[in-house]
Amino acid sequence: PSTCAGSVVTIDSTDIGTVNSGSTSYTPVTLDFGSSSSSSAEFIFNYPDAGLMKLRARYEILDEDGNPTGTYIQGSSNDFVVRPFGFYVNVIDNPIPDYGKAPQLRDVFTSAGIDFTTELTAKIWQAADDTNNDGLPDDNDALSDNAKTPNFGNESISQIAEIDHYLLAPSAGAGIVLGNLSNKDFPIFTAGFAELSTNYAEVGIIGFDINLKNNKYLGG
Repeated sequence: PSTCAGSVVTIDSTDIGTVNSGSTSYTPVTLDFGSSSSSSAEFIFNYPDAGLMKLRARYEILDEDGNPTGTYIQGSSNDFVVRPFGFYVNVIDNPIPDYGKAPQLRDVFTSAGIDFTTELTAKIWQAADDTNNDGLPDDNDALSDNAKTPNFGNESISQIAEIDHYLLAPSAGAGIVLGNLSNKDFPIFTAGFAELSTNYAEVGIIGFDINLKNNKYLGG
């Protein structure tokens, strides 16, 4: 978004404050360019938020005595997108399923047709939630303790997330229907958080998958 939430970028071990679009601010960073023939330096970049970003860099040229000249070599990266790692989904007052019990013996959450509230929070990456290192949350891995991405939702074009529900019980078969949710869209995020009131017009046990409606964040 045009106004950032103030999260800092880390390049190697150096923290660098983010600035709004059109502004510039530089922080000294030590980089190893190797030998005189390599002319390049690798670094590790980390941004604990979400947004469309650009990195700018400059180097002040020194004179033959090693004194600053006030003249700089400058450059900038292409624009790139940093998205939330995933969404933490919390259905208010839903009892934790006791998977040691048969489905028909588990605690009941609500009745068909009664509204309930589902909360959605955009979260950052943690290694324990991505054991195969593919950049996506592992199956059934809770993201409740991950920090949120407060930039998410401040974009000029609203991000819309939607629920895709699926049936866990009863098992699929003759006469079994999925049933409908009355509302599937989370239209407004504030500081990485949104909530939705909906109801399920059937009986059974359902699960939720959540994704952005167009499967893209800021075009990425």
